[in-house]
Amino acid sequence: STLSSSSAASDVYKRQFLSSVSFIGYFCVSSTCINSYQFIMKFVFSVVTYLAFLTHLFSQENTIQTDSLAPYSFEQLTEKYNSHKNTNPSEATVYLDQMLLKAGTLEQRVSSFLTASRHETFYGTPKKAFTYVDAAISLAKTEQNPSLLGKAYERKGFIFYYKEKDYDTAFDFYLKALDLAKKNQDELLMITVDHKIAALYFMIDDTEVALQKYRTLYAQTYDKAAIPYAVKIPILKSLSNVYFKKYSLDPTKKILLDSSSFFGEKGLKLALAEKNQKDITYLTNLLGIASFTNKEYDKALKYLAKAETTATKISLNERLKSVYHYKGMVFLAQAKSDSAIYYFQKNAVHLACLLYTSPSPRD
Repeated sequence: STLSSSSAASDVYKRQFLSSVSFIGYFCVSSTCINSYQFIMKFVFSVVTYLAFLTHLFSQENTIQTDSLAPYSFEQLTEKYNSHKNTNPSEATVYLDQMLLKAGTLEQRVSSFLTASRHETFYGTPKKAFTYVDAAISLAKTEQNPSLLGKAYERKGFIFYYKEKDYDTAFDFYLKALDLAKKNQDELLMITVDHKIAALYFMIDDTEVALQKYRTLYAQTYDKAAIPYAVKIPILKSLSNVYFKKYSLDPTKKILLDSSSFFGEKGLKLALAEKNQKDITYLTNLLGIASFTNKEYDKALKYLAKAETTATKISLNERLKSVYHYKGMVFLAQAKSDSAIYYFQKNAVHLACLLYTSPSPRD
């Protein structure tokens, strides 16, 4: 999950690190395949390595000179922002600020406001996220553009959903967006909003309604060439997730775990064709966890190795937490204690890094 604030992120990473180190200690103590000297050395290694990281303050520095971006068009700046937003949010803000300055047409101005709102939703503060989306709404209303207004309502609903956890208000804005999308016969916006509404049901643990909506969306989109990748892939990821959650609630129904893997594989096929490294990482990690849960350990390691490679390549540090943990769990299940401890230690060190590199809200 993406960070909502630096202080919250730090608390989460501290808890995760302590949990990781505690797990290493528990495993080493309970294991009969290593002696006490090995336990002491391996456990101390984790703690000492973490303390070593405490002596360094990691930070992402913006090395881009804004003057060098003057010749860039709005479209070029947007492309640059999109290529950096997930792997280096701090640097992406440089392109985003220039997008806001360079936006000329109505569509560009609303688009830049909505992009800034999205960025603040994930990496900044609710106040700024709402400021940008309200600017988009005001502009769309002034220019009497119902298509752009629908997109802005959808974005505002998402802020209430993601940042405020105010699902009732989020639902109200989603309905406003859906109403405009239907009036404008905007199929893509209708699908996008319906997906967000399904996610609301999933979050309030009404998995049956969520699943029904996700399956309807899948039937509407998967075999349609006109539906873009960006609309299809979230539906497949959601289906894989909801089936996995249903299985976790009722492990006697293996068909639910198989369904999770089925939709995960379909999503991975699309992601590989699109060469979308972020989605490849997400789906291979999810499929690795499903394989581990199904006790298919070799298959799990294959997926998790791919997830580790792609996550490292594009610096998806958040995803690496899960990858390292589950690789350790797989090796633990295989009674490969040294490999298990190695990945639990690696995760502890990784969490220490994240503790000092978590992005801060923009001033």
